[in-house]
Formats: sequence, structure tokens, C-alpha cells
Amino acid sequence: DRVADIIIVGGIALGPLVEITVGFAAIIGILMLSYMGTQAQAVGAGREYAGLLGRADRLVVLVMVPIIQYFSEGYLDWNYMTLMCYTFAIVCTLSAFYRFNKIWTELG
Repeated sequence: DRVADIIIVGGIALGPLVEITVGFAAIIGILMLSYMGTQAQAVGAGREYAGLLGRADRLVVLVMVPIIQYFSEGYLDWNYMTLMCYTFAIVCTLSAFYRFNKIWTELG
């Protein structure tokens, strides 16, 4: 799962529509969110799925946004791919902190 996320979002980050720093910030957010869920299980708290933009949500967004970007070229000045990467970077990081807090209170 994580390798696929890196390949897909990394490919988007290396493309012409997204700045590479924004793309890699999105990758970092996605990886933090994924690892926070598995680390909960590793410390005995059970696998944690709480928060926004879980795996299934990200896959839907990763399918829909490029399609929207393709069909809106020339009509709208929005860069939906950049917006998607900013959203991944911010929301996934916040969700990772939410998972951390939930695990911390569960263990403490």
C-alpha cells in the first residue's frame, strides 16, 4: 500500500502540474497517516483507522481528481492536482496527529 502511494503521488509530484515540494509533502503526510495506524497495533492498542483520508478515500480522490483536471483544462484556471496534494499534505498530517492522540489516550 505504501509503495503504491509513493509511486502514484510521486509520479504526480514529478509531473508538470505540481511542484515537487508540494508532492513530497503529500507523500510525507500519507506515510505518517499509514504508519500511525500500524504503530498503534505494534504497541498493543489495535489497528487504528480513525481520521480523514484513509486508504479508500485517498484512492477515490486519486482516481477522480486527475479525471477532473483533464476535463477542466482550458475551462477553469484551477490546478486540481496541486490542490489535491496540498489537501493530502495537510489533512493526512492532521489525521496522523489525531490517531496519535487517540492511541496515546488509549494506552495512557
